Amino acid sequence: MRSQPAVTALIPAAGHGTRFGAEQNKIFADLLGRPLLGWTLDAFAQCTDIARIVLVANEGESDLLWELGERYAGGKLQAVVLGGSTRQESVRRGLDAVTTEYVLVHDAARCCITPELISECVGTARSHQLMTVVRPVTDTLIRRSGELIERTDLVAVETPQGFLTDLLRRAHLSARSEGFVTTDDASLLRRLGRTVHLMESTSPNPKITYPEDLVIAIALLTARTTAKLPFVSDAL
Repeated sequence: MRSQPAVTALIPAAGHGTRFGAEQNKIFADLLGRPLLGWTLDAFAQCTDIARIVLVANEGESDLLWELGERYAGGKLQAVVLGGSTRQESVRRGLDAVTTEYVLVHDAARCCITPELISECVGTARSHQLMTVVRPVTDTLIRRSGELIERTDLVAVETPQGFLTDLLRRAHLSARSEGFVTTDDASLLRRLGRTVHLMESTSPNPKITYPEDLVIAIALLTARTTAKLPFVSDAL
């Protein structure tokens, strides 16, 4: 029986978190006694479907990311790569360090990710080659012009997003050559005519953007630790 192709988790951590309002990168913010990034790394460390982890860092923060990787990544940290001026450029640079057939790209600030959800993403990526986690939109939305948008037609895009590594590389190179910029890697494949499979998230997976978002993360992580919900890891 052919073994399953190895998967690398590529985690861009080179943001500045302007909206978070802190003097340092928000991934270093304290969350229940550990840096926010520590929770993200720990989830990927616990997922047996992930073979390696690549982090993308701001200038001057590489050593800090190596330290956090050594502490929380379970021996899986392969490289820390210097990021670019945009998230897209940071992911493109990170891909240079990925040597596996498949890659999962995940926002460092989505620290409530679970090993179980990661494993689901890996399985979906292997089945469909291109995938992204999504969540149904629950709010009623309107355009600034006042036009109503039916929420049943919309989903919110989250991460992880899983890809055949070579396909994602080609999409990034094409976008770079044509000056196309986006914060969504799956969009790079869609503009090349590829179909990206949408996988609905099975557990809360919010992105920490504002300081008040930490309250949500604390509630989720505490509940998983104390209530032992089905998607809780005993190692938390």
